[in-house]
Amino acid sequence: MDKKPCPIKINLGVHEFQIVFNKLLIDAQSYGRTSHSSEYIQLNPTNTDAQNNVSFWHEIIHTISAQQLGSSLPEAETCCLSEGIANVLSQIGITLDFSGLSEGGIQNG
Repeated sequence: MDKKPCPIKINLGVHEFQIVFNKLLIDAQSYGRTSHSSEYIQLNPTNTDAQNNVSFWHEIIHTISAQQLGSSLPEAETCCLSEGIANVLSQIGITLDFSGLSEGGIQNG
């Protein structure tokens, strides 16, 4: 299965989000986080590729729902959707390679 490079930037609505690793997520025991005001999607650099694939879609869903619905979907629904999307994409041969991401993001939350 060929991996596609994870984009370092992605446009969601009128916003351009940077996708980065953030080491602070290690201590926070978090797979990922989105800063809507600073336009960062941050992933934990210790995640496995499978965890990053799900976490990437998880944060995308949070961002889209916040922009389009005015509030983010509940965590349980976001988890189910992100797992399902990552699974279907993997089955058709689409997974992301996160090795090109750099360290960045909001350092204090």
